[in-house]
Amino acid sequence: MEAKGDYISRMVFTAHYGYNFTNLVRHGTANNTGINFSREFHNFGVLWTKEKLAWYIDDTKYYEVPLDRGTWASTTAKPCIQGPFTQKMNFILNVAVGGTFFAQTPFSPEEAQQWKKPTMEIDWLRIFQYDD
Repeated sequence: MEAKGDYISRMVFTAHYGYNFTNLVRHGTANNTGINFSREFHNFGVLWTKEKLAWYIDDTKYYEVPLDRGTWASTTAKPCIQGPFTQKMNFILNVAVGGTFFAQTPFSPEEAQQWKKPTMEIDWLRIFQYDD
């Protein structure tokens, strides 16, 4: 899940799969949730099973993508040798600034420091693992 700081109710849900950024297969969507994320804490979740990835906010599902090899096949990208999302991965929680993610107006780190609240606050992170 990615949020654009200047869109307080929009969330981007995307899965990226491949060797590196220039060889990615990606599936995702941007969704105007109607939630003002700048006002209070919310529960964000990702359900990762052998069959799918599903993104949730406050127990409401906003996006789902299947994990079968056909969904992630590409003639231009070079996907990993194993099936999609079958390897161990890490969580990355960050506030990214710069690039073209902010529409056509990229922000510099100096400009972002002038935002009303240029921070990301996390109350807790909980990870569950179920053995099949």
